[in-house]
Amino acid sequence: MAGTLHGTDPAGDVMLLVGPDKMSIRASSKVLSLASPVFDKMLGPHFAEGQALLKKDSPEKSAESPTEITLPDDDPEAMILFCDTIHFRKHATSDIAIPLLAKVASLSEKYDCSLALGSVSEVWLSNLEVTKEGEGCFAKMLWFSYALGNHRAFARISRKMIRECTPNELARQKQEVDCTSLPETIIESAEDIRASDLSNLCDEIGSTLTLHVKKKCPKALSHRANSTLCFNVAKTGCFIHELYRVDLWPIPNTNTQITIQEISDRLWQFNNTALCGPYDFDEEQCEPYPHIDFEKLLIQFRDKILAHGGLCMNCVKKGKIMVADGNCRAKSLESCKGIFE
Repeated sequence: MAGTLHGTDPAGDVMLLVGPDKMSIRASSKVLSLASPVFDKMLGPHFAEGQALLKKDSPEKSAESPTEITLPDDDPEAMILFCDTIHFRKHATSDIAIPLLAKVASLSEKYDCSLALGSVSEVWLSNLEVTKEGEGCFAKMLWFSYALGNHRAFARISRKMIRECTPNELARQKQEVDCTSLPETIIESAEDIRASDLSNLCDEIGSTLTLHVKKKCPKALSHRANSTLCFNVAKTGCFIHELYRVDLWPIPNTNTQITIQEISDRLWQFNNTALCGPYDFDEEQCEPYPHIDFEKLLIQFRDKILAHGGLCMNCVKKGKIMVADGNCRAKSLESCKGIFE
């Protein structure tokens, strides 16, 4: 044996020799096999490592002379974190920096151990999300949650990416995805959802204006024909002016460098009382105008665009980019089979 010794399990029956310097990590073959299907096969009867274990007919012999497994291509620091975690040696609330988490994510994919790391990764990712280091690193954080099998973090982070990224930022995130196993279609899906929300905003404002203009004064036939028209123009003008005040007029198009979250915040600032109230151009000729709650209509739309539950990981893995709690029909993210019905 060579290199520094790290005793994850002091009585372990295997010794992992990791990296070019052969960092020695003592661990339990049983725990490794339960955590990783790859290790399970490696330590089985059809591989040299497993056959060496079988030759030791007692736990005492295994403890005295652990079977060596050489892993020259793996990162020692990531392997130590992995082994300590599955052996319950690592405190779950430990803060993990992005470079180390990237190595652990690669390790998780290589050894297919996302099931073993999924729960503890929630702590790692949640801690990282609130740090300056993790701020805005949506593609990397998505890959971490994807590789570590964390469904809820995947939905949560993808939801934030959809809400908080401009077109330019999404393009930058797409470049970060190129070096990972994360499907590039995820970023494209975020772009599509954002474009759809902006298109729906245009439709919502247009339909609201149409709804208002089509309203008729109940006594339109008994007075000047243009009174109702003047009323409609004035009320519509106030509505557009209020949209302009909150910086939503002209209506943002899909290429506008504005985030869905910013649109939501601006909709919150919309003031219904600024729409001049009911007009009575001629009290004897016009009845109080039928009330339309513009603010309520826009807030309903705001709630609608914020209702996205993020992307469903299982749907993504099945090649069907779905929105969790939206297009995904599963009762929970974990139970989804990636099948759209």
